[in-house]
Amino acid sequence: MKNTEPHFGHAREAIIIFLALMIAMMLLPPAIIGGKTDSVGLFIFNYQTLLTGALAVAAAFATVRKMGQLDRMQAVRHQQTVDLAVRSDKMRLERAINPQLDDLKAAAEDLGRVSLNREPFAGMPGDPRYHFLTAVASGYVKPVGNLIEIFSRKQFVDGAALFDGKLTRKLDIITDSLPQVRGALTSHLHQVSGPVTGNETHYYQEDFDNFIVPLLIQIDNVPAVLEEVIAEIARTKQENGI
Repeated sequence: MKNTEPHFGHAREAIIIFLALMIAMMLLPPAIIGGKTDSVGLFIFNYQTLLTGALAVAAAFATVRKMGQLDRMQAVRHQQTVDLAVRSDKMRLERAINPQLDDLKAAAEDLGRVSLNREPFAGMPGDPRYHFLTAVASGYVKPVGNLIEIFSRKQFVDGAALFDGKLTRKLDIITDSLPQVRGALTSHLHQVSGPVTGNETHYYQEDFDNFIVPLLIQIDNVPAVLEEVIAEIARTKQENGI
């Protein structure tokens, strides 16, 4: 809600000045002139009303000018307040983007080095998806952990509140997915042991399909969503001159 109290304060001050000048103009001429009959006194006495009117116009002009000065001062103070707020938000954005954007790009490169091609595992005994997951897990866990750490940094979380809706939604998707992927891959690595027998999926108490199908979808989606997040953060950086 807009605060109009300073403007009311300015009006009160101007009205008081105007009334003081009017009272002075009404009282001072008779008090000064008194019973004088010289030419100056007679002139003031005969044209007191005209002179009072002229002085009233001058007082009104001075009052309007004073109100204008006060309003300009208020406008300057208001703009300074706005500039401070904008500067504060820009600093929060800057801290969120730097150095996180560069770190996200580095993590994305690490993920890109992990092949998601499933074809080489098609001829292996047992469930090919199991062997694919084993190969991917060893290269995926560390960069995924790095991403979780980057997105959890205090300066990033604080500045992320200023991101637009599109970027915020993508952040929600990837930050929800990453802990699930890391947890599943870490658990899988703990279960990998012994020679390949073709029956490795017996380590999973629940049906392996219920575990592997959504996990593979998340693994495939992480690089794509991360690329979109990086692009949106870079756009935000450019738009805000950071």
